[in-house]
Amino acid sequence: MNLLVAIDGSELSFKAADVAIGLAKNCPGKITLISVVYQEPAYNAENMPAHLLQHILSAHEDLLEKEKERSQMILNFVAKKFEQENLKTQTIVSVGFPSEEIVKTADNGEYDMIIIGCKGLTSLTRKMFIGSVTERVIYYANCNILVVK
Repeated sequence: MNLLVAIDGSELSFKAADVAIGLAKNCPGKITLISVVYQEPAYNAENMPAHLLQHILSAHEDLLEKEKERSQMILNFVAKKFEQENLKTQTIVSVGFPSEEIVKTADNGEYDMIIIGCKGLTSLTRKMFIGSVTERVIYYANCNILVVK
């Protein structure tokens, strides 16, 4: 069984990884850990002076690189848990809208299941049953979804 495990560094994403380990032990297949760095939508910079725009874009690129490095460190940490169980993983750090990137990766990689926490980092402070990223993944994904609480 090919598994795509969404990891954002939240406690529930680590719990999703633990569930994935249990499944992978009994159902061999490809295991991929994915973390998505949220890419802010572009804003209108028509009337902005060029030097200011260049400074903002440079700062944004630096921040984006740091977030990608942070995401990769988290994925490496989780991958070690799989390695301890003699399970090999691949890791992907993607940039964009998390739900779109997770679904696109699942479709392109022919995954049988996405394993995702019911809430991620952005929704842990809100009193809701399910986070918006998880909700969109459930709605748009073409494969089975396992939501972990």
